[in-house]
Amino acid sequence: YMAKLDHGGETVWQKLYANRRNGMIRGIELLPGGEIVATGYKNGSQPGFVFIADDSEGYILKTDSLGQVIWENPISAPQGAKVRQTKDNGFALCTTLYMNDPDHSEQFCLIRTDRFGTELWKKHYGGDNDEHCYDFDLTRDGGYILGGHTRSPSYGVVNWDFLLMKIDSNGNEEWHRTFGQPRGYDPEYIHDEAYGVRQTPDGGYVIVGGTGDEYPYSMSGSPHGSSDIWKVFLVKVEAGGRKMWHAVYGSNTDHNAGEYLGLTHDGGYIIGTDSDSAGKKYFRPNNFGFLKLGKDG
Repeated sequence: YMAKLDHGGETVWQKLYANRRNGMIRGIELLPGGEIVATGYKNGSQPGFVFIADDSEGYILKTDSLGQVIWENPISAPQGAKVRQTKDNGFALCTTLYMNDPDHSEQFCLIRTDRFGTELWKKHYGGDNDEHCYDFDLTRDGGYILGGHTRSPSYGVVNWDFLLMKIDSNGNEEWHRTFGQPRGYDPEYIHDEAYGVRQTPDGGYVIVGGTGDEYPYSMSGSPHGSSDIWKVFLVKVEAGGRKMWHAVYGSNTDHNAGEYLGLTHDGGYIIGTDSDSAGKKYFRPNNFGFLKLGKDG
């Protein structure tokens, strides 16, 4: 399903796209001429929202400005997460790829297509356990910055930590960095899950997500709340990946987590959040909102 709204939030048009079972649009970009490119999955068995639709069929779809399909092509992955147009008018998309390998079960994946959505190449990246990729950005040097989270021991991680990965224009990894436990609790129990990444005007990068625990474990002592209260977690790094600063945001009584990230014209950030204003132990996605930050966080 895709819809266009006017400035007042009224529906201008809405479209449904062919699908035999369960499907979603997971990433969308508006093109300079008003056309639209989207990626996601279809024909999956899992109902409702799923983070990774492993039994589905991934696709890339282009429409005109009214949502009418111009072309649609499959991708060699069960789903697409985000998509962007490249300088040569082709497209790049990121996703998570199941490897059918007990030592490397899930990895970051980057796919490049031509301007008609025909796949040119696909590459995967990761450590010795699981990596989930949820967002990426095109970088000024013609490469890519990937964002998500990992639990690979080879990366020095014992539970989920942010994973930021720089890829060159040919799809080769240049470097990766992990970030986690901003409140200082036991890393074995804390989930640091990243869902948004952008290159910043200074040539560095910013990655955002949520930090909290989903276990009976519960610790306090941080000025940023107890371990079982989910917070927005944001990390700013230099061009080479060295951390400049990190910060956490949100109430110490209610859950909040960063789910998406945009840059604003004043040099700051706008973060899409989901929250549970009831403050329950386990996160329940009942509400969403926005968090506006200045360029220094």
